[in-house]
Amino acid sequence: MGVSMAEFDYHFFFQQASALLCITDSQGQVQACNPAMQALIGDTPAGVSLCALIAEQDRGACQAALNHEQDSVFEARLNCGDQHVREVLWQLRRHPFSGDIYLTGTDVAGSHDANQRIQLAIDALPTALLMIDQEGCIRLVNRMAEKLFGYERGALTGKPVEELVPAEMHVAHQHLRADFFNQPQARKMGEGRHIKAMRRDGKLFPVEIGLSPVQFSDGLYVLCSVVDMTFQKQVEERMIHMADELREANEKLEEMAVTDMLTGVFNRRAFDDQFSHQIQLMKRMSKPLSLVMIDIDYFKKINDTLGHQKGDDVLRTLGGILKSTARVTDIVARYGGEEFVVVLPNTGQDEALQMAERFRYAVYAHGWQPERVTVSVGASTIDFEGAPVHAAVDFEASRLVGDADRALYYSKHHGRNRITHITELADAEP
Repeated sequence: MGVSMAEFDYHFFFQQASALLCITDSQGQVQACNPAMQALIGDTPAGVSLCALIAEQDRGACQAALNHEQDSVFEARLNCGDQHVREVLWQLRRHPFSGDIYLTGTDVAGSHDANQRIQLAIDALPTALLMIDQEGCIRLVNRMAEKLFGYERGALTGKPVEELVPAEMHVAHQHLRADFFNQPQARKMGEGRHIKAMRRDGKLFPVEIGLSPVQFSDGLYVLCSVVDMTFQKQVEERMIHMADELREANEKLEEMAVTDMLTGVFNRRAFDDQFSHQIQLMKRMSKPLSLVMIDIDYFKKINDTLGHQKGDDVLRTLGGILKSTARVTDIVARYGGEEFVVVLPNTGQDEALQMAERFRYAVYAHGWQPERVTVSVGASTIDFEGAPVHAAVDFEASRLVGDADRALYYSKHHGRNRITHITELADAEP
């Protein structure tokens, strides 16, 4: 069966046209390219996606046009066989029945002087600008906007504007966009439209936006001016929280006055105050009070062989272990050097020994490197049941400390890494 003259003419036109002609299926898979386009891209495998022939930065615009059900015009650079790209203005038409897509490309390199001047002017503006169509696709963007959002040149064009806001705001933003297009009117800066925007790396930052409707022959667009409010917000928040920061600083100073800065536990001054207070309190309640003294075994060897920095690390870690092992009512303090004390309110001898063992084992079981660290522990107890409330606090405090120290000395000289209660010395000593 012969080819009709009309078919021959169409084929001849397709082959001889100087414009770039391309036919794809409804999904954008290339079915045919004319020689003018083949000359630029080289041999093209059947079924390749049109987007695969487009420069990576412009594929978003190409895909958006392919996905759009209506005819459209878009710019997208074409990858050429000589490793260069060619700026092309594409006209897209979709067959009403088959859905096949017919594209005509016009080489626009060097032919857009006026447009280039406009783009240069827009790029020179110190404010980030985006132009959005009614479908929410970004159609125009200046360099300041790309810098603000962290995208390379051209990478924003064709993307949904919702990609520039957090995921949890997508639906709300779509509603806001629809409301604007339903009632398009200029909305200037400074009217409280502060939202969170999202950079390409996922980081959020506050912005203020101004909106201006722009009517073109192909429809209504919105020109969005975007201002990064990070610095302004920081200043505002700094002023709002200045009073809180001052209060926190004062509290920190008070804390520093009672805290051992190396280990994070109470210092000796705070221990003396707390210890005296607990003695008075347990007297009034007729309850027992115990004291545990803890000393690091061979600490001088640690300093001498591993250095004082490592020694400080050991002290710091030990302070954390004791704090995390102690009960809420217990008072942990650094008594001096490598020696720590724990005040155990409402704690008799048996329970004091249990707590002392908890401290010893917690230190022993810690993953020390390069060598295991152990502690020796001494404990003393006083039971205030029936004791006179006004007895000398200083005497009782001195007695408890002295007894715990003697018990600790016994532990240090009888094997280390052990606990001793002062009552054990009566049986152990001749």
